[in-house]
Amino acid sequence: MARFGIFCLPGRGHLYPAAALGRELERRGHQYILFNGIVARAFARTSGLSFRELCLTPAPNELPQGRPCFQHIGYEALNAIEKHATLILRSGFEAVKECRLDALLVDQADLASGSVAEVLGLPFVSLSFFPPVYLSDTNPPFIHTWSGRGGAFARSRIRSSNAAFSRFFTPTLEMVNDFRLSHGLRRFFNLNDAFSNLSIITQLPKVLELPHVQMPDHVQYTAPFDDGLLRRKLDFPWDRLNGLPVAYLTLGTVRNRQAAPFVTIAGALADLRIQLVISLGGTYLSPDDLPNLPGDPIVVHYAPQRDVLSRATVTIFHGGMNTCLESVAAGVPMLAIPIADDQPGVAARVRMHGLGEILPYRKLTKERVRSLISKILLNGEFSANAKSFQDQILVLSGARLAIDRIEALLR
Repeated sequence: MARFGIFCLPGRGHLYPAAALGRELERRGHQYILFNGIVARAFARTSGLSFRELCLTPAPNELPQGRPCFQHIGYEALNAIEKHATLILRSGFEAVKECRLDALLVDQADLASGSVAEVLGLPFVSLSFFPPVYLSDTNPPFIHTWSGRGGAFARSRIRSSNAAFSRFFTPTLEMVNDFRLSHGLRRFFNLNDAFSNLSIITQLPKVLELPHVQMPDHVQYTAPFDDGLLRRKLDFPWDRLNGLPVAYLTLGTVRNRQAAPFVTIAGALADLRIQLVISLGGTYLSPDDLPNLPGDPIVVHYAPQRDVLSRATVTIFHGGMNTCLESVAAGVPMLAIPIADDQPGVAARVRMHGLGEILPYRKLTKERVRSLISKILLNGEFSANAKSFQDQILVLSGARLAIDRIEALLR
């Protein structure tokens, strides 16, 4: 039996898969502790997770001005990453020492906890809840929808983009380097340095990776880290389904603050023989904010996503990794409208494998949505491809594969 510490950012897209890994560890007789700040406390309590709260006073509310900013990653994401790193370096180090752990499992978006492990002489494994981050000439950063396929020119473009992507995180790496140097460790020079040399384990199935991406052997592909045990029992007006094909629309739980995209998409589908179901993500908007939408769609705070997808004909989404994986698991083709962060990279993989189409958020119009949805519905190849990939990933359990790998490394 081993004692593990699990470190991840506090968003749902990070906490849900991290919790599934914790439960798989527990099922095998191991112990684990999820380390996080106060924002994750309610999640841990309602989920029955072993939790150690990290405290940070005062909390850094704003980042210094003048930071580099990409089109698809802004200050919101950088704030979350830097605040989490600050939390870990100020509180996580002592907490890990007190808990007498054997190894750490660290979210790739957490650039600090690996250094805590290194100072304490503990092995750690990096976990990727999005397309795996590893700077190489074949792997374009996930902030782009382009796949990077091609020859020398493509490799040169990927190299330049990865260098810029790494510089984007320089302020956080500098903070981590201050910690490292104070403990006699070498400096980090780019993002790759912050990740585990033992293993980077991603929940992206290998079959969904860009076909030309070449990763080192320690980057391991598995399958969704999702055992379904945290799915809440949600009320849903199933009696309102009218027998037409269902289009499921979600723009996630973080970057969905505006009503306008939902109005545009509802207007685009109003004249098609399809019933729209809208999940608002349960964070910013409520159904009352979207009265009298064209076509009278079903609008809920938060939908039972798996159950709705089991009845859906097409998913319209923001390019979030978890919704993508659940759509593939349901055999449903997709229209990806990436907004920010890793969503363009997820969308690139959807398009590359013929699982759907991409519509850039800045080009969102009723005409474009209607045209692309009609194309997906009328072209049977999208549905056939989705069913094919469904068959390939349903036989896999990402949590089991990941813990198999982790146990083998620690023997």
